Amino acid sequence: KRSEGVLEQINFYDMDYEIQKIMLEGCNGDQGEIISKTEGVCGDIYIFDHGENTTPRYVCAKMPKNIGDLEGTASRFAKEIKTQLSFGRHQYVHWIFDFGEVVGAPIAFFRYWGSDLKKLINDNSICDIKKLSVMAYACSGLMHCYRNGLTSHQDLKPANIFLRDLRSDFVGLPDLPIYTSALIGDFGLANASIDSNVFEG
Repeated sequence: KRSEGVLEQINFYDMDYEIQKIMLEGCNGDQGEIISKTEGVCGDIYIFDHGENTTPRYVCAKMPKNIGDLEGTASRFAKEIKTQLSFGRHQYVHWIFDFGEVVGAPIAFFRYWGSDLKKLINDNSICDIKKLSVMAYACSGLMHCYRNGLTSHQDLKPANIFLRDLRSDFVGLPDLPIYTSALIGDFGLANASIDSNVFEG
């Protein structure tokens, strides 16, 4: 009982990064080793490496920003997950494959693709066909979301449109510049203008 009381007093958000890594890897041992962390508007992203002989090799875990109390943070994040799941599985929408909690802090897992539209924009060697195909895939993903309840994404930017190289998943594809697909991601502010009267983004 004493140990349970101590654990209840531990706040994941009060830990430094190295302790957070230990807790995340310990509680999610099947996800591999954390190799990096990035910070976004609505949460932090931890990249896990499963190892070179595993497919997919990389996954990412999103943890929401702490808004002051764990219960409120978890409630807001659960709403974000529910909103994203309501769009349904679509080949051009980034999907959640698992979720849970670490020391009371909510966490959701996604596959990590390693690239995004921001990186593609800065690559001057990309041909026009590849650019147009990525735009078409992104529009298809957005149209699907709008048909299934999305009113406003509110954080749609190149860094939140992830890129999947299908040639790394499928062998023997023809040599055509159309195999980089776009996935709409990061729905942390989706419909916030309606649900929470938040218009930022």
